[in-house]
Amino acid sequence: MRRRRMLALMGSTAVLATGFLAGLKAEGEAFAIMRSEAERRGLLTPEQFAVLRCEATERAASSVLN
Repeated sequence: MRRRRMLALMGSTAVLATGFLAGLKAEGEAFAIMRSEAERRGLLTPEQFAVLRCEATERAASSVLN
C-alpha cells in the first residue's frame, strides 16, 4: 500500500508542477504580433471576425447531420 500511495503522490505532484510551470509567463513577454480590433476587422472577413473574436459559432447539436 505504501508504494501505491507514494507513486500516486509523485505522479500527481509531477502533473501539477508541469501544469504550473507551463502556465508561467516571463514578465514583459508579449506576443510577437499585437493588433487592435480595428486592424483585425480590416484583415478578416466579417464572418471570420465574428467566429474568431465574437465566438459566433453554431449551437452544439443544432446541425441536421447530428
